[in-house]
Amino acid sequence: MPYHVSDNAGRRVVGIAFRPGSLAMQLKPSWRVRLSQLASAAIVLAGVRGLLIALVCLEARRMVLPFIVIGLACWLLPRTTRVSLAASGRSTAAMMGSTMTA
Repeated sequence: MPYHVSDNAGRRVVGIAFRPGSLAMQLKPSWRVRLSQLASAAIVLAGVRGLLIALVCLEARRMVLPFIVIGLACWLLPRTTRVSLAASGRSTAAMMGSTMTA
């Protein structure tokens, strides 16, 4: 059965659609609001840092090996990825499915 607009005559409207972006507006906060947001973020970060210092006890000797492993992984992984991509003949853009054209 085809849909006709006249079928909806007399019915209650339950929703209205707007074109995307037609109701968009941007508000620029004043410097006081920005300063307040910055201060609140700084207070939260200071609180988190304080809690971590109070609750986490780190021993330097026990942390050396994990930091060495993490550092080597961060240093070696990008290099091995480039080597394996070069060996396979594919570029990083091809690996990510890029469809950009020049």
